[in-house]
Amino acid sequence: TYLTQAMANRATTVPRNFFRIVTSVSSQVPRHLQHLFGRGSGGGMVGGTIDRWTRTIYMVPAPGLRQETRLEYALHEAVHLFAHPHAPTQQQCPDPCIGTFQHEFGTGFGEGLTQVITEDIMDAQGISRYYRDRPYDVYTAPMREVVRIFGVDLMARAYFFGAVASLTTAMDARWGAGWQNVAGRTTMIWPLRVSSSRGFSTSPAAPR
Repeated sequence: TYLTQAMANRATTVPRNFFRIVTSVSSQVPRHLQHLFGRGSGGGMVGGTIDRWTRTIYMVPAPGLRQETRLEYALHEAVHLFAHPHAPTQQQCPDPCIGTFQHEFGTGFGEGLTQVITEDIMDAQGISRYYRDRPYDVYTAPMREVVRIFGVDLMARAYFFGAVASLTTAMDARWGAGWQNVAGRTTMIWPLRVSSSRGFSTSPAAPR
């Protein structure tokens, strides 16, 4: 529902060729985005990114394929594209121009909620997830609990429309400054223990 509202905003219009599968990052991706395709800590190359200024998705082919990519990853990037801010200028959102939600709460929350939304779209459409290569799983478990605690409306408005102040106020009321530990540990890819009565435990745990 919230994604539909975001897509109805005139500012979210995408160009005709907004989705591009590239075989050469150095020649087919804008220079300011090329570093985002570097190999991560796990040794795998990032599969895609967005240019929020031009509302364009760039993705590399899936392993073993030449002109295709996995639908799940493509949807993930599309969800990023419709997150706030919509169609900013370079002055409004300088490089790197990331979503307001992810900028406020960190990579763990940002990537986690993006993937939660992606998987919900897939579930609604009857689309199965790929049985391998699930890099976002470590983020989605804590984020589904955050959504359960604070509700879809508060989370979606923060993600799609930039209403991060309301979410921050709610997290302050429940956890105090401890919510920053939750967000930080999620970004660090540390598993969080969840208690049904008190929310997250931020006590140290071994990295996954």
